[in-house]
Amino acid sequence: MHCNLFDDSVPGLIAAFAAGVPIRVITRQDTGFHWMHAPRWLWVDRWNARMATDIITVSNEARQHLIDNERLPAAKITMVHNGIPPGPHTALDPAAMAALRARFGIQEHSPVIGTVARFIPWKGYRHIVDAARIIIQRHPRARFLLCGQGDQQPEVRRWIEEAGLQDHVVLTGRIERSLMPSFYGMLDAYMHAAVLEPFGLVYAEAMMNGVPVVSTDTGAAHDAITDGVNGMLAAERSGEALAGAMERLLAADRRAIGEAGRSTALRMYAFDTMWEGTMAVYRNALGRR
Repeated sequence: MHCNLFDDSVPGLIAAFAAGVPIRVITRQDTGFHWMHAPRWLWVDRWNARMATDIITVSNEARQHLIDNERLPAAKITMVHNGIPPGPHTALDPAAMAALRARFGIQEHSPVIGTVARFIPWKGYRHIVDAARIIIQRHPRARFLLCGQGDQQPEVRRWIEEAGLQDHVVLTGRIERSLMPSFYGMLDAYMHAAVLEPFGLVYAEAMMNGVPVVSTDTGAAHDAITDGVNGMLAAERSGEALAGAMERLLAADRRAIGEAGRSTALRMYAFDTMWEGTMAVYRNALGRR
């Protein structure tokens, strides 16, 4: 039995244990969420961990979090990054890119910095707006596209207005899934500001599309990005740190960094890599019987 998320793991583990299933695997996609936002559920995390025979985490930071904070034995935990099928996620369309630029009022020579994330606190939009204010002071033609939906959107809009950034920052709303490769394709850089996030699929998608990425130094971004080589890393919870990393990126060879990031993502975040890692967990578990 293998369950992938918290809500699945609770009933799945109960049913598997009751049915006498000897191998019970769970993937912990959200290792730090309850620690930061809902500590009342930590006892359920610990119960899940005890009931599972094997645990998969999606970044090395998440694995270490379980070892340090939930006191789980290291031998029980295997890191397997999430995987993305590159075909549908890299099928950009030049006509769609042009249409998106027109839709969001992007001028020809404006550097475009994008973010894709739900409007929720741990995605770090407060720090993105702070970074945008600093960057736009130095690059007044720059434009930020914030793509997503969520409860925090009115608050983010207020921050933008308070900073006087209405002409520079666009809240795009939801963009159709089929257009996302073209959205990435129109970006000069991607900014990821999440805090203690095990794996952000969006920066992996951006990297697969050759977009140079600035990310907080957390989760799978920490595993994949060598600062200044295939992306830029910044401290968490700091608009100044994000702005500084973006400044370094804008001054660097963005094409070379983007291509290095693409190569890394196609190797580390490939669907086949995830498949093989998961199969190895199953084989090891079966070998213990």
